Amino acid sequence: MEDVLARDAMAQRRAENLHLGIVLRNYQHLATGAGLAREIASSWDEAHALAGLGRCALADGHRAQAGVLLRQALEIFQRIGAAEVPELLAELDALAGPPPAR
Repeated sequence: MEDVLARDAMAQRRAENLHLGIVLRNYQHLATGAGLAREIASSWDEAHALAGLGRCALADGHRAQAGVLLRQALEIFQRIGAAEVPELLAELDALAGPPPAR
């Protein structure tokens, strides 16, 4: 029985490490994208990158950081009149509620 529990624990750690690696890689790509979007003055692309960064932060358990990034994206989307505003508002509303049970 101990062998089964040890294998399950190892499998769980591998899955968690894989998840964190994917989130980190996405975060790095999105951060680069946000910087490039700023350089070329593409507000729409910058807002999408910020929203993606916020979603990565949320996936990694950083709710406060996620809220900051999603609000930055929302401000840009609102300023440019983008269709993404309702989706971001819904995400921020969900973020304001209690965290989901694990």
